[in-house]
Amino acid sequence: MPTVTKIDPPGEIRSLVVLDRVDYADTFRMDTAKARSHSPEQWLRDVLENGPLRRFLVLGWSLLGARLGPLRSADHLLGWKIDERDDDHIRLSVDWRLGLGANLVLRTSDSAVTLATFVKLRSVPSRVVWRLITRFHHWSLRLLLTDAARRPAPPLAVLWFQRHLANPISRRVARFLPGEAVLETVGRRSGLPRETPIGGRLEGATFWIVTEFGRQSQYVRNLEAQPRVRLQVKGRWHTGTASIVDDDDPRVRLRKLPWFNSLVVRTVGTNLLTVRVDLD
Repeated sequence: MPTVTKIDPPGEIRSLVVLDRVDYADTFRMDTAKARSHSPEQWLRDVLENGPLRRFLVLGWSLLGARLGPLRSADHLLGWKIDERDDDHIRLSVDWRLGLGANLVLRTSDSAVTLATFVKLRSVPSRVVWRLITRFHHWSLRLLLTDAARRPAPPLAVLWFQRHLANPISRRVARFLPGEAVLETVGRRSGLPRETPIGGRLEGATFWIVTEFGRQSQYVRNLEAQPRVRLQVKGRWHTGTASIVDDDDPRVRLRKLPWFNSLVVRTVGTNLLTVRVDLD
């Protein structure tokens, strides 16, 4: 079981804060051998967007007047603005109408994930509200970090089989098989086109996919960074826009997709997630 400990904010994390004044700070360190298995952005998306408190957090922030952006986009994470991201850290920021500003900073190391909160309190109401919710804030971060670490990672044997055997073969034949397609995304780091064989179903102008490994799938990370994609169905290429549908039940969706692909996804999947591609 991962261990979550409340610590003083380390200097390397404090240096990432962009608030001109910090009135409150806390830091939680989670020791886990999986720390480097995800990027900092993926960790924070797993903690906030995929955690059990997602809807409650959005509702609470909204009621307190948080100026949230899009709940899911390449530049926002559950409404918080992503204003810096790197190989070992990510920083979010948001302002509240009641006079509160905040930074969230998540940093990864070889053996730990560290999540820090920094708050600027500019008014009496903001100080009162923050004092009231601090205990819940502590409890929720411990819960969400632990929950994210407990989610199983894709088995290495399955990933090796997909990458080195199944995908190269499928790329050649998927475009001609019913229920199969080839999705072309743009590599989020390389900027080069990446082709991935996928299973799904075209309904009108929308192609539905259920990915077995959620945001750990490379093509999902790519389309989050650049939603514009190409899709080859029955030998023909189409352009479109891909998006993740968190509110869709992937197990129910699988019942509507080709049975063999759905069987494979259910068998090896560890974190099912629905993706839709709206064709132009």
